[in-house]
Amino acid sequence: MTNNAWNESHVGTYSQYDNSELDVIHPVILRMVGEIKDRKVADYGCGEGKLVQELVEREAEVFGYDLSDSMISEAKKRIKDKAALKKIKSGVIPLPNNTLDAVVSNLVLMMCDSVEHIREIHQEINRVLKPGGILAYCITHPAFTDKTFTTYRNIFIGNRDYFQTAQQYQFVLRRKDGTEVTDESFLDYHYSLSTYLNLSPENGFNFRELCEVSVPGNSLPPYIVVKSTKAGF
Repeated sequence: MTNNAWNESHVGTYSQYDNSELDVIHPVILRMVGEIKDRKVADYGCGEGKLVQELVEREAEVFGYDLSDSMISEAKKRIKDKAALKKIKSGVIPLPNNTLDAVVSNLVLMMCDSVEHIREIHQEINRVLKPGGILAYCITHPAFTDKTFTTYRNIFIGNRDYFQTAQQYQFVLRRKDGTEVTDESFLDYHYSLSTYLNLSPENGFNFRELCEVSVPGNSLPPYIVVKSTKAGF
């Protein structure tokens, strides 16, 4: 999935964040996947299980996957036995082909250290989705990764270049009271918007929608949510 398999100390730091962005990101993702009652939905990179919890509340059959033991442990505390949560290796989803109706992924793809890594994720998600199945993912807006927002700011390692592939930066999360949370493990990689969008048709998806997410107090959109469907339906 990504190279950031956080340990307990990293998860402890991350848990200090008040998730200011979830109030605006989750509704967009949930709108894009639509009615999911009794449908099979996976959260790819589920972290602490906050989005998993909302999927469960909508009466889906939910699967949650992450590379971090510590994140899965936190998710299990939150979800109990209401979803199938599992640590995975190398991003491989332990499900047969054509199983899922939808896959969501929130703020995960920026953690990938190469375009090939993002491509492999698209291919794996395509494999487990049914024809016509939905992929909805959220990323920080690539055009504005050098801007400061109420929910986060980024510290680039070297001069920021929009067209430099996989340029690394440290992300700093902002709580609602304005204080910040970060850690040396909080690293993401920058890719152009065209890099992300072109991976959909290249890997068996039909692009459906892009939503630039507005956050109160920001003149630019900090996030983008992309919806694609598996071809063949």
